[in-house]
Amino acid sequence: MSPVYPGSIDAAGQRATLGVLGGGQLGRMFVHAAQRLGYFTAVLEPDAQSPAGLVSHHHIQTNYDDPAGLAQLAHLCQAITTEFENVPAQALQTLAQTRPVAPSAAVVGIAQNRIEEKAHFAACAAVSGVTCAPTRWLKRPPSSKPFRPEGLICYPVF
Repeated sequence: MSPVYPGSIDAAGQRATLGVLGGGQLGRMFVHAAQRLGYFTAVLEPDAQSPAGLVSHHHIQTNYDDPAGLAQLAHLCQAITTEFENVPAQALQTLAQTRPVAPSAAVVGIAQNRIEEKAHFAACAAVSGVTCAPTRWLKRPPSSKPFRPEGLICYPVF
């Protein structure tokens, strides 16, 4: 993968464009920062009034898993990221077939499952030296009664 420099133009005559899935406030900050550096930007976001979509050069207004929208984003952009961890990991995997995508679909998939995420960080503790707080995963028994695991949780629980 070669670097994508601000203001550069590719062989097809297209200006260097960075893409982002998600059009909220973090996406808007990404768009503004990229534009200050000289990049064009493209946002894929279903909301017509999304903060990032309103200020981006391109706003692809569609669902995150729409094949046509993903193809359009891949066509416009030289590299793609995501604003938040809840975009479908499969969408990132689709985009990664033709463009650099960071974070990867595998990383986003871990972040979408809190148990996997915690296990991942715990496994990294030996290398990083950063340990995780103790955790207990509670499964609600099949019952119509409220589940109150006495002695394990201090109330209130959020």
